[in-house]
Amino acid sequence: MKRSSLWLVPLLLAVMVGGAFWFDRQASKHDREIDVYVTGGRRMAAGEEIYRRGTDGKPFTYPPFAAVPFTLFNLLPASWHAEAWFVVNFVILVLMLRWLHRYATHADTGRGPPRLWWFWLLTAIFGGRHVISVFTNQSHDLTVCGLVALTAAAWGSRRYVGGLWAGLFAGLGAATKATPLIFLGLFGLRRHWLGVVALLSTTLAATLLPDYLFPRADGGSWVQAWYDVNLKGLEVGGTADARGAWNPHSVLNQSLSGATRRLFTPVEVPQADFVVGPKGHVLLLELSPTMVKVVTLALSALVLGAIALGVLFARRAVRAAGDAAAVQRTVSLGEVGAFACGMVLLSPQSSK
Repeated sequence: MKRSSLWLVPLLLAVMVGGAFWFDRQASKHDREIDVYVTGGRRMAAGEEIYRRGTDGKPFTYPPFAAVPFTLFNLLPASWHAEAWFVVNFVILVLMLRWLHRYATHADTGRGPPRLWWFWLLTAIFGGRHVISVFTNQSHDLTVCGLVALTAAAWGSRRYVGGLWAGLFAGLGAATKATPLIFLGLFGLRRHWLGVVALLSTTLAATLLPDYLFPRADGGSWVQAWYDVNLKGLEVGGTADARGAWNPHSVLNQSLSGATRRLFTPVEVPQADFVVGPKGHVLLLELSPTMVKVVTLALSALVLGAIALGVLFARRAVRAAGDAAAVQRTVSLGEVGAFACGMVLLSPQSSK
């Protein structure tokens, strides 16, 4: 860090300390996601079942690897969990913002594009609320976002080994929340087979790791338990619908399937926290279950088609530019951004 920027250090420390206590107080008014994660980590460390849908107020529904980092929280007093988690998320956010700003700044002049401040202003307006909600709810979305950012940084490298690192980071993301598996499409369309192998290998290794580090007391597999409780009932073209875990009409579900379900089917399981409108729903036009699935699959196909076309045009742009480093980095960031949007849109359940 330059000396002229050292004044930021005490400011960031003050924000971390103050923010930790402030958001802890805000989260105490609602269900805290960190409690779900820490409970899952504690039970995993003891070999107990972590997938208890219908018995816990908010169940742990993520792949088993997602619980591994939270086994370390058992080393801290329970009163420190929220503060420690805020610091982790704040550091991830600061590092991502710093990387994006440096990415947009010209290395030779130290200046960014003339309208760079417009980018940050619009980002704050449209994305600020969603970033703040991560801290308020104390969720783990920024950890997945951080892994996606690392994927973008590695993918922007001109070296072939950059694809290897991109696959590794995307694989860790997939082992944490499954949906980053969509990056297989990026590596496949770009014919970067080392990235494909790295993503699949990392996902498999990280997903199986809990079975060796924290064996279940019943001798079973964490992966099998996760599949049986959380994935078995999901359908292609459907939204997340599981009593005690996901309400199909949840307004927090920002995916295509969730929006389609809310707009074209009446509420089946009324729940005040998850539905909106004067009559408890936002039904525009009632469609049959078959037609809802057709609409969802058609929209999903359009999203996948748009992403695929973007990658093909990006590959052509890189070739036309003679593999210039600046073009490669810009195109790579756009590709990863497109797949990150697809990751959210195509998931059965995507929180805001």
